[in-house]
Amino acid sequence: MAVSNSHITILTLNVNGLNAAIKRHRLANWIKIQNPSVCCIQETHLTCKDTQRLKIKGWRKIYQANAEQKKAGVAILISDKIDFKATKIKRDKEGHYILVKGSIRQEELTILNIYGPNAGAPRYIRQVLNDLQRDLDSHTIIVGDFNTPLSILDRSTRQKINKDIQGLNSDLEQANLIDIYRTLHPKSTEYTFFSAPHHTYSKIDHIIGSKALLNKCKTTEIITNSLSDHSTIKLELRIQKPNQNRCWRGCGEKGTLLHCWWECKLVQPLWKIVWRFLKALEIEISFDPAIPLLGIYPKDYKSFYYKDTCTRMLIAALFTIAKTWNQPKCPLIIDWIGKMWHIYTMEYYAAIRNDEFVSFVGTWMNLENVILSKLTQEQKMKHHIFSLIGG
Repeated sequence: MAVSNSHITILTLNVNGLNAAIKRHRLANWIKIQNPSVCCIQETHLTCKDTQRLKIKGWRKIYQANAEQKKAGVAILISDKIDFKATKIKRDKEGHYILVKGSIRQEELTILNIYGPNAGAPRYIRQVLNDLQRDLDSHTIIVGDFNTPLSILDRSTRQKINKDIQGLNSDLEQANLIDIYRTLHPKSTEYTFFSAPHHTYSKIDHIIGSKALLNKCKTTEIITNSLSDHSTIKLELRIQKPNQNRCWRGCGEKGTLLHCWWECKLVQPLWKIVWRFLKALEIEISFDPAIPLLGIYPKDYKSFYYKDTCTRMLIAALFTIAKTWNQPKCPLIIDWIGKMWHIYTMEYYAAIRNDEFVSFVGTWMNLENVILSKLTQEQKMKHHIFSLIGG
């Protein structure tokens, strides 16, 4: 199952070349059968010009790192069935790794897909980890063909690991990263690769994760396949169940109507700015959500023109908040001002057409002055905000 209400599935596989159309077709069918949430593949042998060749229906989010020549090449494929939002991508120009940071159901996730070179793999991976250390956190999963075992049990010959591998393991430990498969299967003798020339089995494909992720690991296993001379490693991770009662901005609080439109810490800054503008207009009203959300003004509030001005400002604020629906960020002040100016411009031409300019000026003149005083000349030019009343 790709993604349920409780977990996601991640697969990693060295595909050993995807230049042949039949091979890409077989990969697409295999992925559809396995139905993972995320599929990480290595050694695609696709070049920078071949990006469009890797297409799978239902998998529009495909992140690739390819070289100029037909060698190496890695890709991270993410199913359309999960709501993954990428925030950062780093690619190796030689096609040996790709890092994608993002979130699933408001839970952060960093995936690093590596294809280690045939020679000097432990040293190379150590260098990659060092270069990307600022991007590796407690939400990190590192997958791929490392081209090196990490423990004695990873070889059928039980050969001792050398100093380079010991150094790699030391770096992983310092970064609080562990071999998830080996941690959950400490005595397993399953392997991912068979070397015909040496007649040996080894586990050179790995899924590494932060220790903090270990309690989210549901299962992990090695799966054989007919696509490649490598076996697949599968990992199922528990994820937070979607909670429809939570704030849609992702702050974690209970998402009541009052919270989402007024109390949320991500919308409060905008409302405070709105009230500062009101104060600049000498409009003194209480900081009360009933005014913008329900249109209920204090009983002693009798200024007709100022009430119209206030209403336009509050409507623009509500539009601005709605525009950033389901985005974990504060609505921008310039977006609010831009929305007010849009309403202002429409009412300006409507007033001229309907011969209601006196009423229009009473509503907007003071607000126009306040808006223009708050903006720099660069902002005015960029957003085409110029005086209509004053000329």
